[in-house]
Amino acid sequence: MSGNTMFNIFPSSAEEAVAMLYVQSQDLTGKSPSEIYTMFQEAYYEVRKDRREKQKSGAIRQVGFSYHGNSEMFCRLVDAYDWDFCQIQYNYMDEHSQAGRRGLQYAASKGIPVIIMEPLRGGKLVGLLPDEAKQLFADYAVRRSPAEWALRWLWNQPEVTCVLSGMN
Repeated sequence: MSGNTMFNIFPSSAEEAVAMLYVQSQDLTGKSPSEIYTMFQEAYYEVRKDRREKQKSGAIRQVGFSYHGNSEMFCRLVDAYDWDFCQIQYNYMDEHSQAGRRGLQYAASKGIPVIIMEPLRGGKLVGLLPDEAKQLFADYAVRRSPAEWALRWLWNQPEVTCVLSGMN
């Protein structure tokens, strides 16, 4: 547990996040800050113990997270825990938003496999392209569908571990 966690806005691990949720769900009426912090410490210890036991038994194989915020917070979250994987929304339209290329490269540099969701941005990169973009694809010497261009853009980045196929 890092420092005085009770006053941190962002938990520094998955266990801290669960412990914070547990404490926030309790009736804290009349409890002193010291008592609340003790509740947090006890919950944190139990969550860590439970996760270790479940990993040893095989009930939990890997610990990861799915992310939709900005790249700065993504990098902080990557550093907060020894993650087995992460999942980000990433496609050529979102290259510089959310975790973006910066987050993708940062996680990969830490040895964390990166799973990509929304590779076609909910179908927008296929069926809702502006006419100008459709014409660019049509005029190119190599004939590929907009979906193939979008997926190839992802697959050509060595930091991408897996691309989910959840597409509209």
